[in-house]
Order: sequence, then structure tokens, then C-alpha cells
Amino acid sequence: MNANEVLRKHNIRKTAIREKVLNLLIRNNECLSYAAIEQKIEDKTQKGSILRVLNYFLSRGIVKKIMIDGIKLRYYFAEKEKRHIVYFRCTCCGDSYLFESKFIEPFAVQGIEVSTSHISAKGICPKCSQ
Repeated sequence: MNANEVLRKHNIRKTAIREKVLNLLIRNNECLSYAAIEQKIEDKTQKGSILRVLNYFLSRGIVKKIMIDGIKLRYYFAEKEKRHIVYFRCTCCGDSYLFESKFIEPFAVQGIEVSTSHISAKGICPKCSQ
């Protein structure tokens, strides 16, 4: 899936900045901060537009955000989202990843239906553990 397909699916007019932001989020298997998105876009003329695009995508359900440690916002492509996700952050390099969570399955055994969940975990990623 690419940005053009997503924009077409949601009947959103294609612009260069929308396409750049969306392709970046689609390609990454990590939650990105606004600063990381801004850095990876590398177009300083679009600085204010990036936040407007993120907010627009949030309002349309294309992008989701997750709050980390109560203060840090991270953004990710919503269609990658499973019903239950774990946000993992490496304490060495700071990289972050999204994984599908199996932690919720025991609730179903007890008759509890959890519709969505966001769990955060910290530790050392494979790259840093070598």
C-alpha cells in the first residue's frame, strides 16, 4: 500500500506534503515523533504544513497517535494497527517499534471483550543487544 492508494481510498486530494508524510508513516514500523517526521521529510519550507497534515490525517482516521510516558506524542499509520498493540522503546538508542499484542487474549477467557489497547514497554532492541 502506498500514499496514493490511501489518499484515493479516503477521497483526499493529493498534495506533495501529504504524500511525503503518509509514505514515511507507511514505510516505518515505528512510531515517529513530530520532530522525527520533520527531520526525515527534510523540507524546511513545509515545517508548519507537517503538523497540519498530521492533524488532518488524525481527524480522518488515517494516522493514530500514542502518548508515551504521559508527555511524548508519537504518530503511526493507522491501517497497520492491529486491535491491540504494544509500543516498544529501546532504552539505549531510543528507537521505537509497534508490535501486535497477545497480552489481551486471557481477558476473552473471562468473558471480557477489550476493543482496543495500547501497551508500552521499554528494554533493549536487538540492534543494541549485540
